[in-house]
Amino acid sequence: MRRRSLFTGAAALGALRLMGPQPVQAQTKASGIKITDVEVWQVVGKERMRASGPNQYMVQPSHVYPENRPEVYVENTRPSTETTTAASRAFYVKILTNEGLQGFYGTINQNQVTALLGRLRGSLIGMDPLAIDTIWDKLYRGNNHGYAGDFMEGLSSIDICLWDLKAKFCGMPVYKLLGGSRTTIDCYASALRFSVAEQGLIQKYAARLKAEGYKAQKWFFAYGPSDGDWGIEQNVMLVRTVRETLGEHYSIYFDAFEGWDLNYSIKMFRSVEQYRPDWIEEPVMREDVDAFARLRQLFSIPVATGEHTYGRWSIRGLIRANAIDIIQSDPEWCGGISETIKICHLASAHDLIVSPHNQRSIALAHVIASQPPTVCPIMEYQVNLQPGLAYFEKNPIIPPKNGQIAVPDRPGFGIELDESKIERMEKVTA
Repeated sequence: MRRRSLFTGAAALGALRLMGPQPVQAQTKASGIKITDVEVWQVVGKERMRASGPNQYMVQPSHVYPENRPEVYVENTRPSTETTTAASRAFYVKILTNEGLQGFYGTINQNQVTALLGRLRGSLIGMDPLAIDTIWDKLYRGNNHGYAGDFMEGLSSIDICLWDLKAKFCGMPVYKLLGGSRTTIDCYASALRFSVAEQGLIQKYAARLKAEGYKAQKWFFAYGPSDGDWGIEQNVMLVRTVRETLGEHYSIYFDAFEGWDLNYSIKMFRSVEQYRPDWIEEPVMREDVDAFARLRQLFSIPVATGEHTYGRWSIRGLIRANAIDIIQSDPEWCGGISETIKICHLASAHDLIVSPHNQRSIALAHVIASQPPTVCPIMEYQVNLQPGLAYFEKNPIIPPKNGQIAVPDRPGFGIELDESKIERMEKVTA
């Protein structure tokens, strides 16, 4: 990738203002509006952050190989309170039209940038940006070598950006354009990186998150089949400690991140069933539909998956196989807002819950706010990760207050960059 159009000083501030919420073009005629370009901008600045903090690993599929398995995590119980300044960068996508109306969204991942500036960008020029379903279908059908991975993530970012543009055109926030009315959403605390090495640390962090108002918590297993009986004992200790710390009526979730196999999962489900987890997420590899179905048949613990599953057809396959209770499709990965909404409708028809994985909070919040609480009851918030993803933005919807977020009521997503945090901007080219 090459970068050009470097902006600093006053020029940077002018470019930034173009990326704030755009006024609705009342005179725009829907029949004449066309996409003229798709741009990706890299925003660079310096961010102050803690010099140290919890960094517990979670079990990974590759940990079955000894050389890939990390040393047992030991947390520094007296972490430094000092802060350090480090370079920070983020990517945002902008869709331009001949009528001046723009879509703006971010942050997006590096691999999404590559997909966007390749084949996808060229296919968008001249299309009607309000015809989102048509654009999605044409781009999807035009990709003959895979409907997942980088391509689907690039398509997702285009789709999300188009919803921002369309909502601005209509003069309303995205969730209202989608038919929703929820202005606040309950959040659960995703406790990735918090230590699971010692009972006392688990109790400390779990109690703290509950006191902060989160309605539920998700914890991450650190051990799998290659860790033997000791690893099983540690995993069971985690579940037992979280349940005893938070009480019988508090919702608790756990994530194995595809790090187990069926036999190990059966041992784990049998060992922790008495503690009534509200779900266990991705206990086996995503493609092993039969294993998911078997676990669901044998145990009362709900099975969650879908974070790494792309599109409504893959979710339909899991539903037909009776292999899923909680659908976790992420709008940043599964095909955007358009595809996530279709998955929500599919879930509603089968009385299933959609609790999407949270890669980014803003589009996800609008999707959840558009759905009934029976379909999307709660939103994930990654306590140790999400604040940094919105660093360059004014008025981010995070962190939650008392376990809830307020959905922004500005047109589109209302994303506006904070000029005071940005040193330079670079337009990225393929």
